[in-house]
Amino acid sequence: MKNSLSLSAILLTVFSLSGCVGVVHTYEGSKKPLSEVAVLKGENLEFAGRNYRVLFSSYTDLSDDEKDFKNVGDAFIGYPKEIHMLPGDYVVLTHCIVGDEYAFPAVKASVKAGETYEVKCGPIPDKLNTVGAMIQVVE
Repeated sequence: MKNSLSLSAILLTVFSLSGCVGVVHTYEGSKKPLSEVAVLKGENLEFAGRNYRVLFSSYTDLSDDEKDFKNVGDAFIGYPKEIHMLPGDYVVLTHCIVGDEYAFPAVKASVKAGETYEVKCGPIPDKLNTVGAMIQVVE
């Protein structure tokens, strides 16, 4: 009985934490001040009565010869709504959720230190059944 209660408590904790991801720093080492990093924030977009919610899945540094994508989240632990990156050129793979459907559109991002960027996903004009991602600096 005690073992089944312990197992139940562990499973409840794991499932309640899955999907909860705070800010992810894509660089190694200690946390850097905001003046030294670019902040990418996922923003919701409402279009034609549908809510498009964007989170972050992975990224690749375009200055890196290997171009390997590095994960910042997954379906089990969740995807972050905000990532902090060093200045540079990247391709960022988003996780776009629309109701019970989702897609992974990519966006090319040239980011600068000290700037904050909004990343949104939504339908592509003239291809409303296709989802894309867009990025813009926050003024």
